[in-house]
Amino acid sequence: MISEPSGGEVLAGEDRVKSRRGPRPKERRRDLSLAGIDFVFHSVFIILTNQPFSKKGQILMARNTKKRQKALQRKAAKRKQKKAGIKQRFRGGGQAWLRQAGTWPLHEVLLTEAWDQAGAIVQILVARQSPQGQIAVGTFLVDLGCLGVKSAFARLFETRPEYQELRHRMTSRQPVRSADLNLVAKIIREGLAYADELGFKPDPDYRQAMQVLGEADPDACAVPIPLGKDGKPFFIAGPYDNVDKIMAKLTKKLGPDGFLFLVPIGPDTEVFLDEED
Repeated sequence: MISEPSGGEVLAGEDRVKSRRGPRPKERRRDLSLAGIDFVFHSVFIILTNQPFSKKGQILMARNTKKRQKALQRKAAKRKQKKAGIKQRFRGGGQAWLRQAGTWPLHEVLLTEAWDQAGAIVQILVARQSPQGQIAVGTFLVDLGCLGVKSAFARLFETRPEYQELRHRMTSRQPVRSADLNLVAKIIREGLAYADELGFKPDPDYRQAMQVLGEADPDACAVPIPLGKDGKPFFIAGPYDNVDKIMAKLTKKLGPDGFLFLVPIGPDTEVFLDEED
């Protein structure tokens, strides 16, 4: 039996029946296999790139992903190279950066607010910032009553947040204020000299920290620096002081009535003693 389709093509009855029934079983299996492969490929693409996938944009999206990855790699390499360059500049001689830091612009100077009270224990921070953004810091703990520079150190911070951590620790202990560089230099100098007269040596790290002060001129400051209390050395015992050793040294040099002292007599108490007790 022969029929003539509208397009003019003549089909045998058997062929016409096959065309109505759709693809053969082998063709259906092949189509299903291709669909499965396509689904797996789509899934892997989404997992690896974390991006939607479409057949039209698959090549373009893959290229864009590669570009982004390469851009991120370049940025990471630049950061690593910059950091390595900074470390290399400051590595020579162990503390070579200190000599440079003293010439950097002054970032800030902080000083204990009540620094001028008799026998004050004074915190000082001097910070300078490099053109590349690093912050060099010199810190001092100065006992103006007796012991001079009890603690000091110099440190280089690569970023401002790192510096802010140290600054926060300092300001949480005592109220501080901004200060003149020449004033803090004079406080340090006078504290050192007074302690030296009594036989007490400073923290050896103060020499490194002093380099951060750079061009500071103590003689340019006319503010008087109070030392001791009522004309005598005033020892305020701290948690890390060797009280017996310090008391013995002061007694040997000045006699039992030649100085004042404040020492703890219990976990939460202190006592102020002078020659009248």
